[in-house]
Amino acid sequence: MTIAVASLSDITPFVGAMAALLAAAGGGLAAFEYRLKSKAQRVEIDVQLSKLLAELVPIANGRGGAEMNTEVGEATQATAIVSIGYLGGKHRSLNAPARQALDALDFVDKKPKLRPARKRALELIEGA
Repeated sequence: MTIAVASLSDITPFVGAMAALLAAAGGGLAAFEYRLKSKAQRVEIDVQLSKLLAELVPIANGRGGAEMNTEVGEATQATAIVSIGYLGGKHRSLNAPARQALDALDFVDKKPKLRPARKRALELIEGA
């Protein structure tokens, strides 16, 4: 029984094909890892933005914890209200929570100085 030994020229195409296959697999794996890392970063950003939104809601409600005179307090509330709208309009994941937070600010109807802020906040969300 004799075994034929292939010459180098016979196996060169096979080696080239295997190298190309390994390179493609490595590139695919790198792309998958990049997408996974990118998604993890987006999730982390969404969590941080959600925390920021949660911090703005008590301020918008006038329960921020700091004692202020009425004028400064209403300015701070107005800023927080518009910021909620901005976050909801700019970041799709916060659209519904921001709208819900603004809907819960029913006291705004009793404070004429805050009505424009709420209106602008809703416009920012609707414009998204």
